[in-house]
Amino acid sequence: MMTEAYFEWEKDAALGGSASLGRVRYGAGGGPGLIIPGISDAIGAVNYFQMLLGHNDKSYISIRNDYLNDRDAWRTGYKTTYISHTLGYIHYITPWLFVRPEIRYDYTVGGGDIAAYDLGTKKNQVNIASDLILRF
Repeated sequence: MMTEAYFEWEKDAALGGSASLGRVRYGAGGGPGLIIPGISDAIGAVNYFQMLLGHNDKSYISIRNDYLNDRDAWRTGYKTTYISHTLGYIHYITPWLFVRPEIRYDYTVGGGDIAAYDLGTKKNQVNIASDLILRF
């Protein structure tokens, strides 16, 4: 198990975080939004709990819990607190190739009735994803 916490800040930050090319399609922010004068900050924490499966060292389950308080909306575009819970499976096919499917539930708390997902229409979302990682 591992837990980490962070405090981050930026001077004269753009609302919604880093700039991206083109229009925002999948979420809030995307910059280059309005500049928030002064120092903007956010605090967060993440906890990972991993369990090895079986006798070999090739597969394990990962449980991850995240917390982010975007107090000035500079990270996400919404001034609210985010919580997420992730259940993942990691399998090493070889020492240099592994697959990681996961399912995650994200939601917002606090900040009134802010809907920070699906372009500001939902307070929560479910994400199912997977990746194949090649080490070189």
